[in-house]
Amino acid sequence: MKKEGLLGDFLQFAIEKLDDAQVYIAEKEGEIIGFLCTTLPNPKHLYIEYIGVNPELQGKGIASKIISAFRGVPPRRLR
Repeated sequence: MKKEGLLGDFLQFAIEKLDDAQVYIAEKEGEIIGFLCTTLPNPKHLYIEYIGVNPELQGKGIASKIISAFRGVPPRRLR
């Protein structure tokens, strides 16, 4: 999985900035095409802190697909 370029730099920034972050990666052919970074400040609230999509792929519905996929993650995986 490559973490090069602008998206990789921003992903690294998000991981370093948020100590308790959960990061979900979207890949295509071994390359990161997007990510979702969340925090769980308490058991009843989950925040999407950052969402990023490769600039070359923006406008193609990738962020919407990432959010839709994330909604299917069972709550137990978020703790």
